[in-house]
Amino acid sequence: MSNIREEWKYPTCVILYKTDNTSGWLMAKKSGSKEECEKLCNELTKQNKFTAYKCYVDSWDRYKIEIPLCQHIPSAYDLHMRSNFIWNTDEDKFYYPEEFMPYPSTLATQFTNQFFTDAKVEPEPDDDGFLNNLDSEEDFECISGILYFNEDVKIVIEAKPVMQDIPQFLKRLKTDGYSNLCIEEFWYTKFLAWRKDDNIRFIIQNYDADKVQIIFDKLIEQDLFYNEFEKLYNILKKKLAYVDDLYNEMTEPSGRKGN
Repeated sequence: MSNIREEWKYPTCVILYKTDNTSGWLMAKKSGSKEECEKLCNELTKQNKFTAYKCYVDSWDRYKIEIPLCQHIPSAYDLHMRSNFIWNTDEDKFYYPEEFMPYPSTLATQFTNQFFTDAKVEPEPDDDGFLNNLDSEEDFECISGILYFNEDVKIVIEAKPVMQDIPQFLKRLKTDGYSNLCIEEFWYTKFLAWRKDDNIRFIIQNYDADKVQIIFDKLIEQDLFYNEFEKLYNILKKKLAYVDDLYNEMTEPSGRKGN
């Protein structure tokens, strides 16, 4: 085991940086401690090559990165699992969730006045087998659900966190004109939404591949968009309340199996 550990002898850092005052970040990797990497970043800032940077300790590696500042774009699934960054496919830049991502310069694939949502929550039957029966107390620790968007998209979720995140997602969109929602890490999905005049540009990204895939991109009349998402929230809330009732029945002394 000691020989294996000794192979991983080069510390590396991930550096997010800007070369101008526009939004979004570029990413690089560099061998060295955080102090060594920040020293280089400070030098580049003094030379006006960086306008801003953020340095993070990343890992240890078997091989030293010979390029002083090696441009780095992680795979989509690695980005989603190991960080909260959002990849902007329009600009090829990284964004923090709290940052404002500019409206895409590309055209939406379709304007539609046909937008509908729906949801299932355990223990409803599901042909693909994502939803389970709730047969023991342990089954209630993580309640799965499925979101449906038109006929195009079906997303497996952990139902309670998504239900709780929807109101803030909508509130920020109404206030700031942009919002995002990250579906918990193991389902590799992010929602992006912008207000455009009286419409909402709604994009769903999938990170379960080497590159980020856009699986839904439509311009939707804003009242229809808000009504459907509020409906989705209420469906999840109602179904989770039913799950809570099932749990209470199971955990009451008279409802425990085997009693």
